[in-house]
Amino acid sequence: MEDKVFINTGIEKCFQEYFKKNTMSFYSFVISSLCKIFDRLDIENSYKLDLHYDACGFLFILKRYGSKDRDVDNFINHVNCFYEFEAKNCQIIEKKNPYLVLVVKDLIDFYFKKCQKLKLSIDEINEFYGDLYCMNSKSSYKRSYVFLKCEYPEEIDRYFKNKVYEYNTHLTFMPVKNNVLDMAVYEKFGLTKEKIDLLNQETLDEINDKVYEYLHIDPKSEDRDFLAKKFINEMDLSKLRLNATSGQINVKTFLVIFGSIIVIGIIIGMLFVRW
Repeated sequence: MEDKVFINTGIEKCFQEYFKKNTMSFYSFVISSLCKIFDRLDIENSYKLDLHYDACGFLFILKRYGSKDRDVDNFINHVNCFYEFEAKNCQIIEKKNPYLVLVVKDLIDFYFKKCQKLKLSIDEINEFYGDLYCMNSKSSYKRSYVFLKCEYPEEIDRYFKNKVYEYNTHLTFMPVKNNVLDMAVYEKFGLTKEKIDLLNQETLDEINDKVYEYLHIDPKSEDRDFLAKKFINEMDLSKLRLNATSGQINVKTFLVIFGSIIVIGIIIGMLFVRW
C-alpha cells in the first residue's frame, strides 16, 4: 500500500519536515512561512485533517488574501519541482536548484497580498524579510544555502525590495501587471521600466511571447522566466546574428518589428491613465 500524500510529494515532504521540527530544512521553512502568513492552526489542521479544497482546506487557505488559482497552482508546482530536483541531484552539492527562488518568490507574493489587505507595518515586513532564505537573512545557514543553491543569490533580495517599494508607493494609476519578466531581460531589448509601466497587460503579454520566441523558450515552461534571464546574461545581443535562411531575424530587425507594438501599447496606456 502506498503512503498517503497530501497535495503532492513536495508539499507532503514540507509538512513532514515541519512536524519533525527540523528547523534547518528548507521544506520546514516553507510551512513555517505559510503559518506566519496565514494562520498556524489553519495550516496545520488542513494537513492533519487531510483537507484540500473545502472552506478549511489547504488550497483554499492560500487564497485567503486574494491570490488566484493560478498563483496557488504555481506555488504547489514549484514546491514539487524543488523536491524532485533535490531528489534527483542529492549527491551534487554544487548543482543549482532554480525552483528555490521561485518558491520563495511565491511566499513573498502571498505575504504582500496579506500586507495589502491588513496594512502591515514596515517593522512586521522587515521581520518577515529577516527570516527568509535570502542573502540578507538573519540566519548564516540560510545565507549560505542560498549562495550554494541559487544561480543569482541576490535575486530574492531584489524581488523583496521591489515588493516593498510597490507596497509603499500608494499613488498609482496603473493596474498591477502579471507575467512581468526581470527588467534585465527587457533592458537588453531597449525597454525601460517606465515604458513597461505604461503598457497594458495584453501588450506586455504579446511582447513577452516575442521575447520567448526570439530566445527559443517554450512560453508554457515553468522555467521560462529563469531561462530568459539566464540566456540574456550569457548572450551579447550586439554580436548575435542568426542565419537569414533559418526563418529567424537578427536583433535589429526584431526590435523594429515589435517596436511598433511597444509604441501602440504605450499610447493606449497613456490614454488609460488620462481617462
